[in-house]
Amino acid sequence: MANTSFYEAYFARLQRTLDALDRVAIGNTIDVIRKGWHNGKQIVAFGNGGSGLAALHFIHDWNKGITDATKIPFRGRTLNDNIGLITAYANDVSYDDVFAEQLKTILQPGDVVMGISGSGNSENVLRAIRYANDHGGVTIGLSGYANGALEKLAQHNVCTNIHDMQIAEDLQMVFGHLVMRELCGCVDLND
Repeated sequence: MANTSFYEAYFARLQRTLDALDRVAIGNTIDVIRKGWHNGKQIVAFGNGGSGLAALHFIHDWNKGITDATKIPFRGRTLNDNIGLITAYANDVSYDDVFAEQLKTILQPGDVVMGISGSGNSENVLRAIRYANDHGGVTIGLSGYANGALEKLAQHNVCTNIHDMQIAEDLQMVFGHLVMRELCGCVDLND
């Protein structure tokens, strides 16, 4: 039998978190992505676990959807989609460097580099953001828990400020869909 009180509590917590999101930070971060896209820069996203899958989802949506809607190529890529490269760096260097090592071969000045971390404390995400900061990247942190290291390290941030991994991941997807809809010009949400 369904536990509707559990569902209601989850939805209420999700709604409170949505209501508390910093809309200005979201808008500013979308503008960073828009500027990079309009300037022909790469938009590079990455993370671990569910955050890595969010990065894959974002880039899939943005590359296809934004390019189809605007006819302006969107140059998105993830650092999560080459398992051979990830495991080679994990084995030969360290798992903490799997994203930074990949950036060393692709990063160009002005590229937008987005680290996604539910906790905001994933060492491999932090190392990649540090590398991008030091080598001309424009960095974005998308994190869940407040006061994580990513929030302090990235140049631009959206933090959902919730110590709940599932809700943090729910809101990662909301952010990705907001970017897609705004850059596609799909801002009219009337039925």
